[in-house]
Amino acid sequence: MEKLLTVKELAAVLGVTPTCVYRWLGEKKLTAVRFSKRCVRFRESDVQELLQQLTDAGANAPVHEQLYRKVLGKQRQR
Repeated sequence: MEKLLTVKELAAVLGVTPTCVYRWLGEKKLTAVRFSKRCVRFRESDVQELLQQLTDAGANAPVHEQLYRKVLGKQRQR
C-alpha cells in the first residue's frame, strides 16, 4: 500500500506552509485523496512526480521557489 502524506508532512517536504498547500489544493494545482471533507492526504508517488518535474527543470533555486516559478506559474510574493 502506498504511503499517504498529511498536509503538514507535504508542506515540510515542499518547504512551504500548510496554508499554501491548502491554497494549491483549492486551485487544483495539487491532487489529493479525500476521505472526508476535513481529511485530505497526498499520494507519495504524486509528490515524487512533482519533485521529479522540478529536478528535470534543472533550476538551482530551492524546491519551494521552483514550485512557484515552474510548476505553479507564479513569482513568489515576499
